Amino acid sequence: MSRVSTLDWLMHCEGIRVNNVQGAIRRTDLDWVRIGAFLILILYHVGVVYAPGPNAVGSFSPRPLPWLVVPMTLVNPWRLLVLFVVSGAATRFMSDKMSPRALLRSRSARLLIPFIFGVWVVVPPQCFVQAVERCGYSDDYLQFWQGYLVADQHLCTNGPHFVVPTPNHLWFVGYLWVLTALLALMLAIAPHLLVKLQRWIDLALAGRGLFIWPACWLALAYAVLQRGFPFWYGFAIYVPAFLFGFLVATSNSVWQRFAGVRWQALAGAAFSYCALIGLALAVLGTPSTWAAKVTSSSFSAAHLVLHTLGSAVYGINQWLWMAVVFGFAYQHLRGRDGPIRRYLTDAIFPFYIIHQTTIEVVAHYLSEERLALGLEATLLICVTVVSCFATYEIARRFRPLRPLFGLKGTDVPGLPLAPLSSVAFTDTH
Repeated sequence: MSRVSTLDWLMHCEGIRVNNVQGAIRRTDLDWVRIGAFLILILYHVGVVYAPGPNAVGSFSPRPLPWLVVPMTLVNPWRLLVLFVVSGAATRFMSDKMSPRALLRSRSARLLIPFIFGVWVVVPPQCFVQAVERCGYSDDYLQFWQGYLVADQHLCTNGPHFVVPTPNHLWFVGYLWVLTALLALMLAIAPHLLVKLQRWIDLALAGRGLFIWPACWLALAYAVLQRGFPFWYGFAIYVPAFLFGFLVATSNSVWQRFAGVRWQALAGAAFSYCALIGLALAVLGTPSTWAAKVTSSSFSAAHLVLHTLGSAVYGINQWLWMAVVFGFAYQHLRGRDGPIRRYLTDAIFPFYIIHQTTIEVVAHYLSEERLALGLEATLLICVTVVSCFATYEIARRFRPLRPLFGLKGTDVPGLPLAPLSSVAFTDTH
């Protein structure tokens, strides 16, 4: 491959100015965003254990804290969207160094192997504690795992049905592989289309368009799809976020616009968050009732008011916080490097793979000890953090384990890192 990718060459022919990716200094701001987003995700999943109502984590505390819904709402609208944008940008930097086929091969090794390993080995303990808590499952874990491995759909008979095997939190990894495969296909057969899309985005996001069009799309998707079609809602926001990251990765102008409006975006994000909480309090009542009322099958006039106004506020809130994150990161973290950044950039994927299993299993057994709630939550966070670091330190030192946790098999701990100028951005998950 030439050091100038096909896509960059086409963009040069179209007169679109881009960064010199191959010779560029590493985008450490996006590294830091990725690290921060995953750390927030880990803390968020600890919070979900103690949040009231239906939750995404299998294990849940018998002593819920209704007020946790308020701070969790601060990050819930945008935490995953940020990761999809960063993942799209990382994929762009990788695609500028290799052919579409090589890109797909590389990403398959880094995503599919840990995904498959995670579904069959890492995720089953989550399902086990879920079956114990929600279905009264009484056999031991090994017997449960045997049923899981053969896709026995009768493991949970006395409670809410769940399908096994399941990716649980690793759905994000599977999503990234599918998006990368589709993007590689587009790079192979229609690179001109991506060039035209990048030109259109550069024009659309000029001036006030940086705020208006993304927020409108997110609000519309929430209003139309979120309640009745949650899968398609995710598709409608995560796919554009990934593609957005891919297309603007090498655009100086878009990132500079984010930095230029960061303070205005912060003020708007804070206001929209307060408006979102105010609407929920006015329409749904106290936080302890939010989850039950939102998931209720009835759709009263109050629900209609919340959904209509809330959709607009929610979409605006999502995009403004993303603008805050990328604006401040570009302004203050670009070029900020050091051993902590390098360590965490490599470690964060193993952290992600193991964190939810640790949270669910430890939360399940800690709840039986009836400790003081503050002590219990502190222990849960500490054990989760220790398990993340331990998993990474063990996996990085044993070559057979490295691909199972998304680490490059050719890396050997202790060897000096490649010069930053030789790598535009690490691949992300």
